[in-house]
Amino acid sequence: MKSRPFIILLGLLAFLIAATRAPAQMERPHFRSLPPDARQLVDDWLYRDCGTDEGQTLEARLTSAGNRLEPVFWEAYRLGPPPEELQRIRKAMAKRYRERQEWLRSSGEKLMNRRVRDRLFSVSESEYSEREIGHYVVRYKTAAVRGLAFVGTNASLAELERIAAQEDNPSRLAAKEAWNLIRQRGQR
Repeated sequence: MKSRPFIILLGLLAFLIAATRAPAQMERPHFRSLPPDARQLVDDWLYRDCGTDEGQTLEARLTSAGNRLEPVFWEAYRLGPPPEELQRIRKAMAKRYRERQEWLRSSGEKLMNRRVRDRLFSVSESEYSEREIGHYVVRYKTAAVRGLAFVGTNASLAELERIAAQEDNPSRLAAKEAWNLIRQRGQR
């Protein structure tokens, strides 16, 4: 129980460090330099729900937008989601955590054994939130790398190869795919 305040303090410290970097992250000069329709296209790609059928339409739109989006996707990969988006997700996670706990109380006993339910109950709100935000950041960065598959040029190949070689990088498969598609297109 003593470690809980420590974990919360570490989370707060990490948030404050990120907040001090926010002005640099908010700049996103490549993204800001795009016309509004191209910014919307990039946002649609980075924030889309993978379960939707709009994927092929977005891929075609990215391809037609061309390599002017290449530095924008690298910027998104390096910086991750904007701080204001992370704050929105953090608030949503608090609500989702409460709903999850309520569901575990009302339905968990009927649908799972006590040991599993107790283990799920023991996850603190901060642990749940940080885990889910971590997953969100990975999805965002991986979407940025996947976007390079449609707009990237040979200039991206070395960096994509470096990412693909990192066994612990969650975006490595997307980097391999992007590297292969750029090579197939023979983009210069």
